[in-house]
Amino acid sequence: MKIFYQIIPIVFLILQACSLGHERKVTEQEMPAEVLQAFHEAYPNAEVRGYFEKRHINKKIYEILFTYEGQRIDASYASNGRLIEVEETIAPAKLPAAAHDKISNSFKKAVIKRVEKVMKGRNLAYEVKVDAREEGALKRYALVFGEDGRLMEQNLEKKEED
Repeated sequence: MKIFYQIIPIVFLILQACSLGHERKVTEQEMPAEVLQAFHEAYPNAEVRGYFEKRHINKKIYEILFTYEGQRIDASYASNGRLIEVEETIAPAKLPAAAHDKISNSFKKAVIKRVEKVMKGRNLAYEVKVDAREEGALKRYALVFGEDGRLMEQNLEKKEED
């Protein structure tokens, strides 16, 4: 019986952790009116690719994937319609020069696969996926640069199919 009371908190923590990253596809009708209003005001005539509801801690976050003026964008909103984050796919040429320098100096024969400009509040960052050949193997790196092009984070990822 004593072990039973020790296991209950562990099970509770595991269940809570599993619900943190939960994401589900939803319909436009399931989106809060405040979110849709804020979205349509900011991006009139956007072509929506999908609606998602995410659970983050005890809050719901609503994400809209869309194309606007030829750009692929993901926007995340709080349930009251407050914009949380915007991720916009951009051309590699729009990266700050310092970011280009860091990539070319750190990775031989690097190929930039994707660049996203990320606005979170007033903070701007660039998330970059780079493929580089090292010791005969193709490796993908996820890099995060600050607004000034300074490298803030670097992670080796599994190679994704494009």
